[in-house]
Amino acid sequence: PGLSPRWISASGRWSGEKDFRSGGRNLIRPEYYSNHLRSGFEIRKWQISRVYAVLGRAEPALFHARRCLEICEANGFGDFDLAYAYEAMARAYAIAGNSAGLAEFKTLAQEASQHIQEADDMKLFLIDLSTLP
Repeated sequence: PGLSPRWISASGRWSGEKDFRSGGRNLIRPEYYSNHLRSGFEIRKWQISRVYAVLGRAEPALFHARRCLEICEANGFGDFDLAYAYEAMARAYAIAGNSAGLAEFKTLAQEASQHIQEADDMKLFLIDLSTLP
Protein backbone atom coordinates (compact mmCIF):
# COMPACT_ATOMS: atom_id res chain seq x y z
CA PRO A 1 0.00 0.00 0.00
CA GLY A 2 1.12 3.52 -0.69
CA LEU A 3 3.20 2.55 -3.73
CA SER A 4 1.43 3.46 -6.93
CA PRO A 5 2.34 2.14 -10.35
CA ARG A 6 4.38 4.52 -12.47
CA TRP A 7 3.03 4.65 -15.95
CA ILE A 8 4.67 6.12 -19.02
CA SER A 9 4.54 9.88 -18.73
CA ALA A 10 3.88 12.29 -21.58
CA SER A 11 7.57 12.20 -22.42
CA GLY A 12 7.38 8.42 -22.80
CA ARG A 13 9.92 7.94 -20.00
CA TRP A 14 10.30 7.02 -16.40
CA SER A 15 13.12 8.67 -14.59
CA GLY A 16 16.38 7.03 -15.60
CA GLU A 17 14.85 4.73 -18.19
CA LYS A 18 15.16 4.63 -21.96
CA ASP A 19 12.53 6.06 -24.26
CA PHE A 20 9.98 3.34 -25.08
CA ARG A 21 9.72 4.54 -28.67
CA SER A 22 13.39 3.73 -29.27
CA GLY A 23 13.59 0.20 -27.97
CA GLY A 24 13.38 1.05 -24.28
CA ARG A 25 12.94 -1.36 -21.44
CA ASN A 26 9.79 -2.97 -20.06
CA LEU A 27 6.92 -0.50 -19.79
CA ILE A 28 5.72 -1.75 -16.41
CA ARG A 29 7.93 -1.37 -13.37
CA PRO A 30 8.58 -4.78 -11.79
CA GLU A 31 7.85 -3.67 -8.23
CA TYR A 32 4.25 -3.05 -9.25
CA TYR A 33 3.59 -6.77 -9.35
CA SER A 34 5.16 -7.49 -6.00
CA ASN A 35 3.32 -4.67 -4.22
CA HIS A 36 -0.16 -4.78 -5.71
CA LEU A 37 -2.93 -7.32 -5.72
CA ARG A 38 -4.36 -5.95 -8.93
CA SER A 39 -4.02 -7.80 -12.18
CA GLY A 40 -2.16 -5.07 -14.00
CA PHE A 41 -4.37 -5.61 -17.05
CA GLU A 42 -5.78 -2.09 -16.75
CA ILE A 43 -2.25 -0.71 -16.95
CA ARG A 44 -1.39 -2.87 -19.93
CA LYS A 45 -4.50 -1.71 -21.73
CA TRP A 46 -3.66 1.93 -20.94
CA GLN A 47 -0.14 1.42 -22.26
CA ILE A 48 -1.32 -0.19 -25.49
CA SER A 49 -3.84 2.61 -25.96
CA ARG A 50 -1.13 5.21 -25.40
CA VAL A 51 1.19 3.61 -27.95
CA TYR A 52 -1.59 3.57 -30.55
CA ALA A 53 -2.38 7.21 -29.75
CA VAL A 54 1.28 8.15 -30.25
CA LEU A 55 1.13 6.34 -33.60
CA GLY A 56 -2.06 8.23 -34.54
CA ARG A 57 -4.15 5.03 -34.68
CA ALA A 58 -7.49 6.13 -33.22
CA GLU A 59 -9.51 2.92 -33.53
CA PRO A 60 -7.15 0.59 -31.63
CA ALA A 61 -6.33 3.39 -29.16
CA LEU A 62 -10.02 3.71 -28.36
CA PHE A 63 -10.52 -0.06 -28.15
CA HIS A 64 -7.77 -0.47 -25.54
CA ALA A 65 -8.78 2.68 -23.66
CA ARG A 66 -12.33 1.30 -23.36
CA ARG A 67 -10.99 -2.00 -22.02
CA CYS A 68 -8.86 -0.11 -19.48
CA LEU A 69 -11.93 1.79 -18.30
CA GLU A 70 -14.08 -1.36 -18.22
CA ILE A 71 -11.50 -3.16 -16.07
CA CYS A 72 -11.29 -0.21 -13.66
CA GLU A 73 -15.07 0.06 -13.36
CA ALA A 74 -15.66 -3.69 -13.02
CA ASN A 75 -13.08 -3.98 -10.25
CA GLY A 76 -13.75 -0.73 -8.40
CA PHE A 77 -10.33 0.71 -9.24
CA GLY A 78 -10.27 4.44 -8.58
CA ASP A 79 -7.55 6.91 -7.76
CA PHE A 80 -4.68 6.88 -10.26
CA ASP A 81 -6.04 3.97 -12.31
CA LEU A 82 -9.45 5.49 -13.04
CA ALA A 83 -8.02 8.94 -13.77
CA TYR A 84 -5.67 7.42 -16.34
CA ALA A 85 -8.47 5.33 -17.86
CA TYR A 86 -10.42 8.55 -18.47
CA GLU A 87 -7.25 10.20 -19.82
CA ALA A 88 -6.80 7.32 -22.27
CA MET A 89 -10.38 7.69 -23.49
CA ALA A 90 -9.94 11.45 -23.93
CA ARG A 91 -6.66 10.98 -25.81
CA ALA A 92 -8.15 8.32 -28.10
CA TYR A 93 -11.12 10.54 -28.89
CA ALA A 94 -8.74 13.44 -29.60
CA ILE A 95 -6.83 11.28 -32.09
CA ALA A 96 -10.16 10.28 -33.66
CA GLY A 97 -11.16 13.93 -34.02
CA ASN A 98 -14.17 13.46 -31.73
CA SER A 99 -14.26 16.74 -29.81
CA ALA A 100 -17.36 15.77 -27.78
CA GLY A 101 -15.72 12.55 -26.56
CA LEU A 102 -12.49 14.42 -25.82
CA ALA A 103 -14.33 17.05 -23.77
CA GLU A 104 -16.42 14.49 -21.86
CA PHE A 105 -13.53 12.26 -20.84
CA LYS A 106 -11.12 15.12 -20.19
CA THR A 107 -13.65 16.50 -17.71
CA LEU A 108 -14.04 13.06 -16.10
CA ALA A 109 -10.25 12.74 -15.90
CA GLN A 110 -9.97 16.15 -14.22
CA GLU A 111 -12.67 15.20 -11.72
CA ALA A 112 -11.07 11.80 -11.03
CA SER A 113 -7.69 13.44 -10.47
CA GLN A 114 -9.09 15.06 -7.32
CA HIS A 115 -9.15 11.58 -5.75
CA ILE A 116 -5.51 10.69 -6.44
CA GLN A 117 -3.95 10.16 -3.03
CA GLU A 118 -0.21 10.30 -3.71
CA ALA A 119 1.29 13.72 -4.50
CA ASP A 120 3.79 12.26 -7.00
CA ASP A 121 1.00 10.42 -8.78
CA MET A 122 -1.07 13.59 -8.95
CA LYS A 123 1.87 15.53 -10.38
CA LEU A 124 2.56 12.88 -13.03
CA PHE A 125 -1.11 12.67 -13.98
CA LEU A 126 -1.54 16.44 -14.31
CA ILE A 127 1.53 16.62 -16.58
CA ASP A 128 0.03 13.94 -18.83
CA LEU A 129 -3.41 15.54 -18.73
CA SER A 130 -1.91 18.87 -19.81
CA THR A 131 -0.74 17.28 -23.06
CA LEU A 132 -4.34 16.72 -24.21
CA PRO A 133 -5.68 19.25 -26.71
